[in-house]
Amino acid sequence: MLGSVLSSNGGNVTREIKQGTFDLGWNFGTRVGTMDMSFDQRNYTGTMTNPAGTNIFGGGLNQTGGNGTGVASGAFVNHNGPAGAVIGNWAFQESGYRAGGIFAGGQIPPN
Repeated sequence: MLGSVLSSNGGNVTREIKQGTFDLGWNFGTRVGTMDMSFDQRNYTGTMTNPAGTNIFGGGLNQTGGNGTGVASGAFVNHNGPAGAVIGNWAFQESGYRAGGIFAGGQIPPN
């Protein structure tokens, strides 16, 4: 997960490039999953849904322990099988703070 942060404090605006982590737990039977993101010392979580017949998903995000909100959207991608990885983009915002970027990750096989 990689992104750009734009923040303001007392009229001073800063912009930084940062990295974070994400986890997407998915139930292919119900076409619903939970996205957890950690970026710039902020944590967000939200429910993602997948329209029938597509490889895309998306949904809203809420900051854990804060008032920030956001969105994420992405797609299941593969090379030699179904849903081998995910790619997508995200954005967060709260008062005086905005961030956005991309995510990509591969499937972790169950034990």
